[in-house]
Amino acid sequence: MAKSQKQFPTLIYPLDWSQFTVEKLPALIEVALKLAKERLKGLEEMPLEKVTYANFVIALDEFSRELGEIWGIAHHLAGVDDNPKIRAIINKFMPTISEFYAKVGVSEALWKRLKKVKNSAEARKLPALQKRHLLLSVKSFIRSGAQLKPDEKKELIEIQKELSMLSEKFSKAVLDATNKFEKRFPEGAEKTSLKGLPPSALEIGRAGAKEKNIKGYRFTLQAPSLTAILTYADDRKLREEFSYQSREVGRQKPFDTLPFIKRTLELRQKKAKLLGFKTYAAFVTQNRMLNSPQKIREFLKKVASKVRSLSLKEFKKLAAFKKELGDKTPMEPWDSAYYGEKLQQKLLHLESEKLKPYFEFEATRKTLFELAERLYNIEIKPIKAHKAWHKTVEYFEIRHKKSGRLAGGFYTDFFARSTKRGGAWENDLIARSADKNGNLLPRVALICGNFAPPSDNAPSLLTHDEVETLYHEFGHLMHELLSAVPIASLSGTSVPRDFVELPSQLMENYCYNEKYLSMIARHYKTGEKLDAKTIKDLRASRNFMRSGFHSHLTFHSLFDLELHDSAKIPSDIEGFVKKIYDGFKLPYKTQPISRLRKFSHLWSGGYATGYYSYQWSQVLEADAWNYFERHGILSPAVGRKFMTTILSRGDSEPAQKLFKDFMGRAPKLDAYLKRIEGK
Repeated sequence: MAKSQKQFPTLIYPLDWSQFTVEKLPALIEVALKLAKERLKGLEEMPLEKVTYANFVIALDEFSRELGEIWGIAHHLAGVDDNPKIRAIINKFMPTISEFYAKVGVSEALWKRLKKVKNSAEARKLPALQKRHLLLSVKSFIRSGAQLKPDEKKELIEIQKELSMLSEKFSKAVLDATNKFEKRFPEGAEKTSLKGLPPSALEIGRAGAKEKNIKGYRFTLQAPSLTAILTYADDRKLREEFSYQSREVGRQKPFDTLPFIKRTLELRQKKAKLLGFKTYAAFVTQNRMLNSPQKIREFLKKVASKVRSLSLKEFKKLAAFKKELGDKTPMEPWDSAYYGEKLQQKLLHLESEKLKPYFEFEATRKTLFELAERLYNIEIKPIKAHKAWHKTVEYFEIRHKKSGRLAGGFYTDFFARSTKRGGAWENDLIARSADKNGNLLPRVALICGNFAPPSDNAPSLLTHDEVETLYHEFGHLMHELLSAVPIASLSGTSVPRDFVELPSQLMENYCYNEKYLSMIARHYKTGEKLDAKTIKDLRASRNFMRSGFHSHLTFHSLFDLELHDSAKIPSDIEGFVKKIYDGFKLPYKTQPISRLRKFSHLWSGGYATGYYSYQWSQVLEADAWNYFERHGILSPAVGRKFMTTILSRGDSEPAQKLFKDFMGRAPKLDAYLKRIEGK
């Protein structure tokens, strides 16, 4: 055992978060980095004649495990508890760690030994899974620059270091800009400035005020707060103010993100050309289901041809309804959610506020867990005594009922706070797959969100959209923790980006299914079931006024693609994006500004040339959901099939093959296109 390994705490299930304070993290990172360097040296100096698949290729997956885990924990803490100390740690180690990993990918010594294994007699006799692992490892090294000349390798390392820093700078700028704006209201404002906000939305404002130890209400640009104002506030000027402040995130100094975006695009294009690709989009899509920019473009154009006319028709319908209510001013972006909510109430008799008591957070999560237990024959149990990074965080473990094997554990951190980045996400913390004897090891993951927390007067009540978010992220979690692949780099959610959203988006369908909702939606005070008429209307709401959403998604997917598939970086990036937007724009008096400046998916979230994945995954899940509906959405047999063919398989075989194993055929567009058309 290397000396430095003795100094590193064993990251085993469950995690002891007292080890990961900002005071202790730097030393842990130093030790993990030292250990990784020692192991790397051993691999680079291994005699060529002794190199085998087992002692070299598998070891390549494992040599920096501790570093990957502790660095992942540091990044996680920066996302859920942002503070100057954690930022300083990230900024201190980011260049060093980025350079370390970049050098691994261009190591001549490692590449020589990997090729030796690839061309060996042993390689030809490997089982299918190990053979795939070897071939993907070789491909990964090529994509990391292993075949470049020495000066090109040096340039690539510098590019990788700077890209990592730019990602971090962008993320923090967006968070700081979001947190900069707040608006406070005195007691009694619910009858004046905040008129129209329902009780649960007002509770969000009260909780915001309590966070700052003030009386009255405090609203911010965090998701629950912003949504409450834009959806319910009768005061049009107030909605306009919040809309304006939201769109200004990333646009004003000192939080202007455009310089980071420009430099990121330049470096990504340089990287792609160094590696022999015409554009960054061509580089990224090489390993996708839609494995070229042109295939993605053709798919998006098919969708765009449907959504453009439908979204205009929707817009006109909403504008006419607005006039019908006596507001004859031109339609503005800050009118859409407000009048959309009122139109939904009129036509579908659905009020988001009246639905929320039927989706109390604790009860909704409980029924979700019960669904997973039924489908996948697992048991989910809370571990009450386990402490984590915040008092509201909870911890659960999952076991397979039949074998009793511990699949792993997961943390939930669902409530919004000012030190936490926006959105919702699922991540692994420990993604080990098997011990040296091939026995599967427990994995550890987490789900984070930004729901309104419980208040002194009420529990946390979820909007239906938030219920969807909960189910979505839980789908990712099942993909992560139910993995049965014994090789870490091929396990869990380590799959192509345009396949990874299939399990998560499939779960969203349960939130609209009449049979399922009739079982799980109950009023938190009375226990009353959600009535059949409301459930029917809720199901209809899935496609109600949704063409605008699909249009918005398609526009962002297209500008992501075109920015990264441009051989020359546009001098006017915003102008470039606007030209694409012109094909989707609606006749608002004030045209909305794109999310370019705060689009974390593209500039710090790993979705560059990948935003289309949400739509392609909808093709896959809409198709797969038809199978669930035909054979039983609560059928354990259907659940087991989905688990054994997709959830447990990771990247053990190509995504096309896994989908075909479940469906018996290749994916079809029909179900997705019908959904867009509202059918």
